[in-house]
Amino acid sequence: GEQTRRGAVSSFGFSGTNAHLIIEEPPAVERVRFESPGYVVVLSARTGEQLKQQAQNLLGLLKRDSGLSMNDLSYTLFVGRMHMACRLACVARDQKELTQLLEQWMETGAASQVYAAEIPESRVRENVSLKKFGNYCIRECGNGADAASYLENLAAIAELYVKGYALDFRALFPQNSRRIPLPTYPFARERYWVETGGAATAHAQPAPQLMPHANTSNQDDGAAEAVMAPRWLFSMEPSPTNGHASRAIPMAAEEKLELFLKQETALQLHRPIEEIPVNMSYFDLGLTSLAITTIVHRINRLLDVTLSPSALFEQKDIQSLAEYLLATYPSKIDALNVSRQEVCQIQSQGEASPAASVPLHEQAEVTSSGVEENNPTISEEVWWQEVSLNNGHEKNNGYEKVTF
Repeated sequence: GEQTRRGAVSSFGFSGTNAHLIIEEPPAVERVRFESPGYVVVLSARTGEQLKQQAQNLLGLLKRDSGLSMNDLSYTLFVGRMHMACRLACVARDQKELTQLLEQWMETGAASQVYAAEIPESRVRENVSLKKFGNYCIRECGNGADAASYLENLAAIAELYVKGYALDFRALFPQNSRRIPLPTYPFARERYWVETGGAATAHAQPAPQLMPHANTSNQDDGAAEAVMAPRWLFSMEPSPTNGHASRAIPMAAEEKLELFLKQETALQLHRPIEEIPVNMSYFDLGLTSLAITTIVHRINRLLDVTLSPSALFEQKDIQSLAEYLLATYPSKIDALNVSRQEVCQIQSQGEASPAASVPLHEQAEVTSSGVEENNPTISEEVWWQEVSLNNGHEKNNGYEKVTF
C-alpha cells in the first residue's frame, strides 16, 4: 500500500547550534458535506471593475470544479475574506444555480437572487432594528426552518450584507465548516514606475509657501488680529490645562471615545478630523500597521490600560472599537474629561509675532515639549492654522494642520 510521507528539515547556526525537525503528513480525514436548502455566496472589492473580475474568477472555478462544497465556499467568502465597499451577494440552491446566476449577472448586470451595491465612505450608521432582524434570520436558519423560509431568511441576510451590515455571519455555518482555496483578489493593474526614457518635459515647481491667513479689514488703524486654533484635549485629570484657557465639553461616553479615535486617526492620516468616518475599516481609511500600533499606544497612555494592537484588527472601525472600549473600561471612560481650547496668536500690523517668525513645524516641536512636561496624561493634539492657499489674492477657508 501507499506509505506515509515524511520529511526532515535541518538548520545549522553559525555558533554551532543545530536544529532538526521531522514532519509527517496528517492522517486522512473524511470530510462531512453539509447540505442546506440554499447558500449565500458573497464577493466584495474596492471598485466595481474589480468586483466583476472577482465574479468572473469565481465563475471560472465553478465551471472547472463541479464538486465544490457550497457550505465551505460560502463559509470561506464570509469568514475568511475582508469585506470592502463594492459588494455582491447571491442566494443559490446549489452550484449549478450559482453558476447560472453569476453568468446572467455578468452578461446583463442584474439577476434574480443577486444583490449588488456600493457602500459610500461616509455611510449612515447601521439601523439597530435591521441588524437585530438580520441576526434573527441567521438564528432561524440554524433552527432548521423549512426550505421556503430558509431561502427567505438568506435573501434578507444577503440584502443586509450588501448594505454594509456586520452580522454574526459565522453563526450561519456548522461548527466543522472549513476554508477552501479560492481565487485570490484581482489587484488593480496600475503602474507606478518613473519614466526614465527621453528628456524631462517639465521642471519641478517649488511648492507654494503657505502663509498665515490674516484679516486685513482693520490694518489701517493698526489693530491687532487674532488667529484662533481650536483643539480637543482628553485627560483623566479633572481640569486639564497647559497654560491656555480650556473649556470642558459635556459628552456622552461613546461620543467622547469616537471623537478621541477620530482625532488620533486624523493625526496618522494627516487629514481633517471631519473627513474621518466611524464606520470604515482602518485599512480602508489607509492606516498602516505601524499607525494602528501608535493609536493603541495612545489609548493605553490615556486610559492607563494594556490594550493589545490585535484589538484594532478585531474591532475593525472606530465605532466598533469605541463600543468595545466602553464595554471593557466603563469606569475609565466615565472619568475621561474632554475640553476644547482656543489658542490666540496675536500679530500687530507690519510686525510678525515670535511664533509667526518660526516655521510651523518648529512651533509644533517647541509647544510639544511644553505639553509633555505639564500634561503627561494628555494625548497627542491637533492644531489647525488657518491659511490662504493663493498668496493672499483670494481667500481660501482651508486649514493647515500642525501635529505634535
